[in-house]
Amino acid sequence: MSDKKIMFGPIIHLFSIGLACVGAALNAQAMLIYLIVVKLIYAIVVSIAIDGWKKGETTLVETSETRWNINIHGIPITESRSSLFNLHCKSEQELRRKYLLMILPKAMIIFGLTVLSGINVYENHELIMLSPVYFIFVLVAIFMLIKLYQVSKVLMGLFSGEWYLHSKDFGSDTYYSAYSMTPGALEPYLSKVFD
Repeated sequence: MSDKKIMFGPIIHLFSIGLACVGAALNAQAMLIYLIVVKLIYAIVVSIAIDGWKKGETTLVETSETRWNINIHGIPITESRSSLFNLHCKSEQELRRKYLLMILPKAMIIFGLTVLSGINVYENHELIMLSPVYFIFVLVAIFMLIKLYQVSKVLMGLFSGEWYLHSKDFGSDTYYSAYSMTPGALEPYLSKVFD
């Protein structure tokens, strides 16, 4: 994760939640629906699906563990959290199929919400173009267009094979995992599913 993402990530998320709430109050619900459906419900459903795949024999799920050490009134407390890191499948085709199963529903939801935000902008065009209310409609539509661009880019990369495959032997089987190039490092492709 880049330093900029660590530094500005919470500020951007807080701004997004505030804009989504203001937009929903003004009848531009696309952004709030995105935050609830894609960032919360979709993430839970994908995690449950990955947990089901983990019980099969064709997929290995790599997790990472983070530990936090804090002192509460002088008492040291250690908390550890396990999170999904990457998928490993027995073939590249199986890996691509599983990523498609995860990303296609997200793309369809985002496409529908982008259309909804475009309809909101069109229906409210009679508002004064420079009014703050109309500006909120436009911001929500721009947000959804950016999300549609990002998920489209991930899908095109998946179809064209623009990913880096890593193979590793586990026992007698060879498993493949996918990574994408970020500035300065390789990032697990699974992170694109939850972005």
